[in-house]
Amino acid sequence: MIFSIRQLIHTFLIALCFFLASCSHFPSRIEPPTITLAGIEPLNMTLFEQTYRLQLRVQNPNDFDLPLEAMNYVLELNGSRFANGVSREHVTVPAYDSAIIETEVISSTVSLFSQIQDFALKGNGNFEYRLIGDVNVGNWDQRIPFDYDGQINLNPASR
Repeated sequence: MIFSIRQLIHTFLIALCFFLASCSHFPSRIEPPTITLAGIEPLNMTLFEQTYRLQLRVQNPNDFDLPLEAMNYVLELNGSRFANGVSREHVTVPAYDSAIIETEVISSTVSLFSQIQDFALKGNGNFEYRLIGDVNVGNWDQRIPFDYDGQINLNPASR
């Protein structure tokens, strides 16, 4: 079977059109989600470590859904590493929307006592926090870093 040059070029152009059309469904740039601390609750405390439930608000600034498959993160309090955690919860955050993810973090007794000492010395009821990590977005096999900081005010008089 012999193909002419014209048939080969025609076949190549059709295949190229299908390839380019299939690539148009993938976004060219993924904006990183904003991930903030929405809540923290102590779960379990032992002599060596403590476990807390975190509620993380994930906001998707993209015009397409973000299927999150995994997270890796560190929670810093007042500039010091306090706890770290991972999550394999599969959550799809709709385009231009947000979702709450509940996950756990683990801290050591040393980091807990360090924060208690810092709180006792400052005594103002404010905690600066920083959430650093990355999320694995399912469809793109890509890890997206995030870094967000905020403040927790435990002093009811200054609210």
